[in-house]
Amino acid sequence: MERSLRLVQLTLRITALLQIVGGAVIWSGHGAALVNAHAGVGLLFVLALWGLAALGTRARVGPGLVIRAAAWGIIVLWLGMVQTRMWPGPPHVYVRVLHLIVGLAAIGLGEALGARIRRRLADAAQLAATY
Repeated sequence: MERSLRLVQLTLRITALLQIVGGAVIWSGHGAALVNAHAGVGLLFVLALWGLAALGTRARVGPGLVIRAAAWGIIVLWLGMVQTRMWPGPPHVYVRVLHLIVGLAAIGLGEALGARIRRRLADAAQLAATY
């Protein structure tokens, strides 16, 4: 499970970085051609978040964080798909800020879940070593 955790966490971190950089370029008005790539990387990011939720379930991490991460992935995906149709015109900047905040919160949830899984695996290994 340790290898799977490393792979999924690395995927989450790389896609998060790509999303932040790509989103900033799009937001600056110079990345219209990147919108579809941003959406595809966003889908991969959400799949990594859900992968962490699945690993958290398997590691028997408390259900609260696992459910929150899985549900938050749905919110990220939904907002990413509908944001261009929300509040057109000057107020659309608020939707962009919301999209950024929701994405950053998803990164935080993924990191927290990954850390909790690692702790759980370390505790299980330590317990196994004592017997």
